[in-house]
Amino acid sequence: MHFEPHHAVKFSDFCWGLQFHPEFEEVAMLSYIEERQEDLKSEGMDVESLLSGVKPTLVARNILNDFYKLTKDYSV
Repeated sequence: MHFEPHHAVKFSDFCWGLQFHPEFEEVAMLSYIEERQEDLKSEGMDVESLLSGVKPTLVARNILNDFYKLTKDYSV
């Protein structure tokens, strides 16, 4: 399976693209995987492995806060 190597890109001062969800905490990610489990299986993903790999993290909130700080100066 091929994953995109670029997870954040700045197209211009006012246009950013993200390939991740820094706002997803453990409960949200578990719910997302469970809700999409049939689709994930059909894409060749191991749902049990995905579920067991979800761990709580303090980093997610920091990433979101840092992204906000990085972009707030560019807001209109």
